[in-house]
Amino acid sequence: MRDRSRGIGPHDHVAADFKGDGEPGDGYMFCRELAQRSKANVVASENDQVAPNQKIPFGYLDSWEGTVRCFRPNGEIAWARTYDLKSAD
Repeated sequence: MRDRSRGIGPHDHVAADFKGDGEPGDGYMFCRELAQRSKANVVASENDQVAPNQKIPFGYLDSWEGTVRCFRPNGEIAWARTYDLKSAD
């Protein structure tokens, strides 16, 4: 049976984070390896994800914040986009 999943999106704090000197950090390598091992696209942000003054129902996500990358199943970056950062206030 063919896998019908479209991808994996760890919507967590700095899942695709880079080290301060511009080199890939642990989060970057984690997302890259997750894409390779799962053979799925992985979409993750380099920035904290916040939901200011909102109650988000279980199982739902709010919009992305900061720089978001999509890792292809071969580990390469398919695209990167930058979204507005929100305040936790």
